Amino acid sequence: MVQCAKQLRPTKNNTTMSNFDPNGVGIANGNIFGFPYNENEADIVLIPVPWDATASYGKGTSKGPQAILEASTQLDFYHPQLPAAYETKIFMSAVSMEWLEINDRLCLEGQQYIDYLEQVGEEQARQRYSDTLQQINEAHQALRQHLKERCLHLLSDQKIPCVLGGEHSTPLGLLEALDSQYEAFGILQIDAHADLRDAYEGFSQSHASIMFNALKELKHLEILTQVGIRDVSEKEVIKRLSARGRKDDKPEIIKNRIGVYEKETGPVLRQLEKDSSDDINKTFLKIKAEGADPEDIADKI
Repeated sequence: MVQCAKQLRPTKNNTTMSNFDPNGVGIANGNIFGFPYNENEADIVLIPVPWDATASYGKGTSKGPQAILEASTQLDFYHPQLPAAYETKIFMSAVSMEWLEINDRLCLEGQQYIDYLEQVGEEQARQRYSDTLQQINEAHQALRQHLKERCLHLLSDQKIPCVLGGEHSTPLGLLEALDSQYEAFGILQIDAHADLRDAYEGFSQSHASIMFNALKELKHLEILTQVGIRDVSEKEVIKRLSARGRKDDKPEIIKNRIGVYEKETGPVLRQLEKDSSDDINKTFLKIKAEGADPEDIADKI
């Protein structure tokens, strides 16, 4: 059984509006962007979750929150549609070094399991590394519960909680908190992957399973809108379409519906792509959500 740590409390922020210069050098005061707000003053609270133990292709997103915090003071805050953007009261909680250490240890053990799985298959790997899977799944459940409690506390204080991962699985505790507070809500997911796999690679809360878990466990989730999906398995597509709750959602009917969708939508998408290259249309911009090259994008504007 993994002994799981609690999220650390926020660090002290001594900057105030009286000594904050939005046009000056960013001051690393422990808060995102160097903004002069503490958690009590903030309307929006970022909760860093340094976790990527189930990431199946490359690690490092657990270091994302700290890297974003350190880079955030390099930004400027002018925006023509958001006057005085620096007056947005946003605060970032401290990154939990305890959770980061737990994650790093489990990543080492989990990577051995994933490497073996890719050689012999999931069934044999799960038998050999059953203890590792159990440890990661139990730690993940504890992390999820801590996040839910933290978000419930922020919601009760009329604040907007936001999760900063970490791998894609990290927001589930926040979604559970929202599910307990609202009679109906929806999710807008901007992603290249559908994340609708059931316990991918044996991880009950895999990075590839968060939307499967959301649809399965959230009682008040009314709609899941997915944008930018371009890498998806056949089972995920069937899950995606059957989640609409239609009575005729049998596998063969869903497959026919996929064919109809491709026949009707394909020509429209191709025409939009053609129009985007014409001089008469400069407003359509096609961007792949992941792996886009900024220079390639700039050439298409």
